[in-house]
Amino acid sequence: MQAPRRGTREVPCGGFPYALATCVVALVALAVWLSSPAEGQTGSDLDPARCSDGSFGFDLRTNPGLASDCRALVAIKNYWLAHPANADLPADHFLRTWGIGLSWNGVFIGLTDEGARVTTLALQFQDIGGDIPVEITRLTALRELFLNHNRLTGPIPPELGNLTGLYQMHLNSNSLSGPIPAELGNLADMERMALFDNRLTGPIPPELGRLAKLTYLDFDRNRLSGPIPAELGNLTGLVTLWMRGNMLSGSLPPELGSLSSLERLYLRDNRFSGPVPEELLDLAPSRGGKLAVFDICRSGVEGPLPQVMQRIAQGSYRGPFCDDDGHIHESSIESLAAWDAAAAGCDVLNGYCPDRPATRAQAAVFLHEGVRRLYGPPSGAAALGDVPAGAWYERPAQWAVAAGVMSAPEGRFDPEGPVTRAELAQMLTAAFSHLSEVEAADGAFADMSRQPDGAVRAAEFLYAAGVTRGCSVDPLLFCPTAPATRGQMAAFLVRSMNSVAV
Repeated sequence: MQAPRRGTREVPCGGFPYALATCVVALVALAVWLSSPAEGQTGSDLDPARCSDGSFGFDLRTNPGLASDCRALVAIKNYWLAHPANADLPADHFLRTWGIGLSWNGVFIGLTDEGARVTTLALQFQDIGGDIPVEITRLTALRELFLNHNRLTGPIPPELGNLTGLYQMHLNSNSLSGPIPAELGNLADMERMALFDNRLTGPIPPELGRLAKLTYLDFDRNRLSGPIPAELGNLTGLVTLWMRGNMLSGSLPPELGSLSSLERLYLRDNRFSGPVPEELLDLAPSRGGKLAVFDICRSGVEGPLPQVMQRIAQGSYRGPFCDDDGHIHESSIESLAAWDAAAAGCDVLNGYCPDRPATRAQAAVFLHEGVRRLYGPPSGAAALGDVPAGAWYERPAQWAVAAGVMSAPEGRFDPEGPVTRAELAQMLTAAFSHLSEVEAADGAFADMSRQPDGAVRAAEFLYAAGVTRGCSVDPLLFCPTAPATRGQMAAFLVRSMNSVAV
């Protein structure tokens, strides 16, 4: 959970952490409340009127706001426990013990203008299922709401927009669905809103542009669609804006250029169109802005990028590709950065796409370039009926078939067809003769018995040359029929070329 707001501190009291204002008036008020007798004890179960044996340490008859919060907590507990999604919660789960004795996990109270109230509900990582109970909105003094990393489903209740004192709300990492309620635009004090890793659909409400205090807004990895509302340009205090992994479309609104405090903008993996608006250049430090991260990989934004944004975008990634940072084959992929084979799909806008299946056209381009660099310019050209004149892969495809590296039955190359791992092994050993000069590792892989002899030998040569370690170690498997990914193709190719001295 986030630390308490500045100007507060937590001390234990009656089983609860209290967020105490540092002012003398608040301390005096708390001392008076703590001196009140705890009457009407009801045993081990929770009394909605008094909230568990008076364990708050307050006389709730003289603190009606806290008494109301207690009843709301009881209603929240009962709602979730009655939901089938929580039927298998263990007996010691906090929901089953909530309010019994001094057990109030995740509830924090603080001093407000109305006296002591529940100000934080921190129920993250609690394996809670079901939907969000509207009863939460009865906690009218709530400032922080943490429901992230649970199993919550269903829509975001529009009634959350009534909690106008909220300054941070974390609903991320659940399975919430439906639209983002426009009513969230009523949360005038909101500073941090996290909705990522859910199944939210529909447009981004333009009403969110009213949240003038927002510094952090995260919509990542949902199913949101439609354009970015121009109204988000009103969020001039926004520092971080995440929108990755959605289905957002349309052009980027020039109003985003008004986000003078923006330091990080994440737009990757969407369906935008058109260029970066001229107004967004004002976000660059050279233009007086603060933008340090501009992630537009595979966003649909069309280039070329203006130089000032190109530098920021390129600096947002570790290398020349925008989507391979931390990938298992990153070093091999980076080795291909300067190749003409980059035309097969790699730049700061479109990425390398390391986990997509490699196509036959892409394989031909990479193999052609590898042979050229290792042995010199390849020669030979076969006639191919389904390769258009002038295609970016035309000459590599014609060479690959003429050289016996790839097949084309009846002159059909099938450029968009996938390449299996067994096929890639055969292509490599046909293209690089030095690979078949090593002593083959006979019978290395346990899953090659049904493959053609040529594929078996090719895989054994690659294993002996250190090009592949298989797809499984124990037992040692090659996964011959699995599609070869672009990352695997890069790794196999670079290792094949490096093994020339073996």
